[in-house]
Amino acid sequence: MTVRALGLACVLAGCATISSPLIAPPANALMARSERIYVAIAGTAHNKTIDEVLVFSPGRNAPVETIRVGVSGPDALTFDGIGNLYVGNTTGTVAVYAPGQTKPSYSFGMARQNGWALAIDGSNNAYWASCPTCVNGSNPKPGNVSVYAPGKTRPSYTITKGAAYPNAIAVSHTGTLYVANCDVHYGCGKQPYPTFAGGFVSAFAPGKKTPAYTITDGISAPNGMALDDTDNLYVANAGSHTVTVYAPGSKTPTYTIWANGGGVIPRFLAFDRAGNLYVDVASTIFVYAPGSSGEFAQLASVWGAGPMVFDDSGNLYVQTVDNGYVANPKSPILIFAPGAVTPTSIIRLPDNLANAAAGIAIGP
Repeated sequence: MTVRALGLACVLAGCATISSPLIAPPANALMARSERIYVAIAGTAHNKTIDEVLVFSPGRNAPVETIRVGVSGPDALTFDGIGNLYVGNTTGTVAVYAPGQTKPSYSFGMARQNGWALAIDGSNNAYWASCPTCVNGSNPKPGNVSVYAPGKTRPSYTITKGAAYPNAIAVSHTGTLYVANCDVHYGCGKQPYPTFAGGFVSAFAPGKKTPAYTITDGISAPNGMALDDTDNLYVANAGSHTVTVYAPGSKTPTYTIWANGGGVIPRFLAFDRAGNLYVDVASTIFVYAPGSSGEFAQLASVWGAGPMVFDDSGNLYVQTVDNGYVANPKSPILIFAPGAVTPTSIIRLPDNLANAAAGIAIGP
C-alpha cells in the first residue's frame, strides 16, 4: 500500500510507485508500455469479503480481467523485469503470475505471517517484509524481511536485525536495501494519525543480514520510502509530517520537505520522468522539483490521494482513498495527463465496493 507504498508504497508505493520500490530500472517503468492498470482490492461488498486484483485497459471502466486465485488480503503489487506480476497478501504469501495469466505460476512466503511490503531488485530477487505491527497496530510481535531468488519458494536468507518493524522497504540501483522501521510504540501501522516520533531506517549491502548503517537523523515514524534515479532516498515521516532526503550512503538528510504540516501525513511518494517528486497529503498531491523543498504545483483530488503510478506516456494514476488509509466505497482511479492539475479522466471501481488502498501498478 505500494506501496504502504505502495504502499505502500512504491509505497505506496517502485521508484514509479510508492507501494513497491523497484530498481535498475523500475520494473513498472519497463512494463508501462502496455499501459494496463492493475488495482488491488481488499475489503467487503454486500457483507462479503472481496479479495481480488482488477485489470483495466486504458479508457475502460469495466475490468478486462479479474484475478482471484492466490489473492488474499492483497496489499502490494509490483512487476519484475520480465513482466511477472507479484501480489503480496497481508496473510503472508506472495503469488506470482506470468504475463497475461490469472492463476499463479507459484507462490512464496508463509501463511499468517502478516505480509506488508514488497520490492524487486534488478536481478528479479524479491524482498518480502513481514510486519505484524503494520497489519495490526496492537501487535508488537517483531517482523523480518525475507529475500527470494527468482522462481524460488524458499528464501535465500531472512533479515531480522534492523528489520523487526519493516513499515516500508526500497532497493537502490546498486542493490542497497533500505528498511523503514516503526513499531507500535511510535504510532505506526494502520493508525490514521500517528502522534509519536521515533523509528529508524536500516541500510543493508547486497546479500547482507546485518545493517551497514542506520539512519535516525530526520526520521520520525517513517511510513513510506522511494528512491530517485540517482539513488537519493526519500522518507515520508508520519510523526513530523515531513519528507527527508538522503544522498546515497548518508545518515544525515540533505534537505527536508515540510509536507504541508498541519496534521496531514505524507505516505505515498512517486516520481515522474523528469524527476519531480509527488507527495500525497490527504486530498491534495504536492509536486516538488528535483532538489527543491518548495512545491511548485498542487494536484486536486476528489477524495484522499493514495498509491500512485506513472505510465510510460507520463500519465499519473492515483488510487483515491478516504482518510489516507481506507478507500471511499466508490473511489475512482484518478488520471492526470502530463502537466494537468485536475483529473483528465477516471476509472470507476465497482459500486458498493469498500476497498483498502492496497496498491496500483502498470503492467502488460
